[in-house]
Amino acid sequence: MFFTSNIKPIYSIQFTKQYIRTKKKILKQFILKEEQIKDTIALFQKNVNEPSLHYKKMTCKKDKNRYSIRVLNTQYRILMTVYRR
Repeated sequence: MFFTSNIKPIYSIQFTKQYIRTKKKILKQFILKEEQIKDTIALFQKNVNEPSLHYKKMTCKKDKNRYSIRVLNTQYRILMTVYRR
């Protein structure tokens, strides 16, 4: 079980249409549970340097700010573009 606290998140997250569409497909096929995805995103917002997330920069010609995190206890990754303030 994942507990939330009053700590402000480090990053604000905006979900793209592609992310929402892919997430629905994965949930419909019973590949992942929504709780796993929510816990992963909450942990990322709380602590970017958490070792279990395997937060890594990706090499991408079209997007220089592309990163990925691993969904907790799975082989699946969430791809994201990170904009620094």
